[in-house]
Amino acid sequence: MEYVRTILPVLAETFGDAETAALLGVTGNGTEDFAEYLVRMGVTRHDRIEWTRERDEIVVRQHIWRLMHGVPSPAAAVFDSRNALWQGALAVHNRLLLPEVRRLDQGDPCFERRWLV
Repeated sequence: MEYVRTILPVLAETFGDAETAALLGVTGNGTEDFAEYLVRMGVTRHDRIEWTRERDEIVVRQHIWRLMHGVPSPAAAVFDSRNALWQGALAVHNRLLLPEVRRLDQGDPCFERRWLV
């Protein structure tokens, strides 16, 4: 992840905040915007992922985690580490959005993130 540490400040310095956000596909600062960003990122990895609005919540469901396909019972820390990357992206997007997370690797039917609208 050293490359991330290097590239993000260089992007911001070279292009400015707004253009860097556009290059990374980050638009708006609402829950729907971040849900769409997560779905686009998942689709690029060929994961089955979608977002919906359910009453007063935005829900992102990821049904498979193709990156870990074939890895027998990855440790909880594997998901925790990956999830920390999304939490960081969310904090940059809108630090006030706090998701509730359900986990496929802990018996839930899918990975699921929910935010109040």
